[in-house]
Amino acid sequence: MQTERFEMRLDRAMIDQLDRWRAGQPELPSRAEAVRRLVHDGLAASADDEVKPTPTEKLILSMLCDLARDRNDWEGIDPDFVRYAIGGGHYWALGWKYPDVFGGRPDSPELVREVVDILKMWTVLEHHYELLEETDKARVASEAAPYGSDVKFKGFYPNEESSHGSIAEFLIEHIDGHSRFKGRRLNTTWPVVGWYRRMLQAYEPMQNSLLAGHNKNLSVSNIVALLLEQVHPDNRKG
Repeated sequence: MQTERFEMRLDRAMIDQLDRWRAGQPELPSRAEAVRRLVHDGLAASADDEVKPTPTEKLILSMLCDLARDRNDWEGIDPDFVRYAIGGGHYWALGWKYPDVFGGRPDSPELVREVVDILKMWTVLEHHYELLEETDKARVASEAAPYGSDVKFKGFYPNEESSHGSIAEFLIEHIDGHSRFKGRRLNTTWPVVGWYRRMLQAYEPMQNSLLAGHNKNLSVSNIVALLLEQVHPDNRKG
């Protein structure tokens, strides 16, 4: 990494404060290294507007949740939801569910947006598959083998996709709109995010057509095409 040298002057009080911070680190960094770390952390914090309570604030919020539940006086706020969000580290969910409290709905992190898109796609896919006649379902099973015989969202691979899985679980269990997936064991035995990303690319024009009213339902061909995106391009026939 290319670096650039520049000069910085600090007064004695600031230097003393810097030295106290250095002394509290596992290894004693140089003053230059200490400043570099502090600048790095400060810039990262200033660029991130996500809710991130300190340990003390988390404790206070948990106590307030208990108090609110006992008194039932938090109108419009679900104390159990707040506790689950804090305990699981899903701080983004607080702004998502209570946009008025946090000054408007913030831009969701990229990972959250991706999981939401995946869940929405599978909700539509499952729903339109269920509308098919049995003869059409048989066609899906044949043309999209082996993925057409059980057209259901399977979840994520916990060994490598735990962040996706954790966000999906929270959305399904605690945020309206994803109840279809409740009660399922949403763990796969192999990585699937790559599959879902290919499916999302193929699904986008289909979704636009549905939203525009050009098509009422996903066709058998649409469903087959989406399911076959689970096959890596290198392994496709023809």
